[in-house]
Amino acid sequence: MKDSTTKNKHRKYTLIAIVFTVAIWHVVAVIVNRSILVPSPYETFVALVEILCDASFFIIVGHTLKRMLIGFGVFSRHVSKCRARDKRS
Repeated sequence: MKDSTTKNKHRKYTLIAIVFTVAIWHVVAVIVNRSILVPSPYETFVALVEILCDASFFIIVGHTLKRMLIGFGVFSRHVSKCRARDKRS
């Protein structure tokens, strides 16, 4: 029972923090009044939906993930070789 209450309280505080952050973001966007510097939350959401609806986005993300995994593999191989060399010394 206590664990459920704690989770609900945590969710409530998380929601309040998100709403507060978006409200501050909106106020700053209105004050600055230049969407190139600070776009409104609505403009940002619309742009996000447009990007996610474009199939090329997922292709680009796939290529990026592939490059990251290759880089991680190269780095891991390098570290393991260095550790083996240090153990021999």
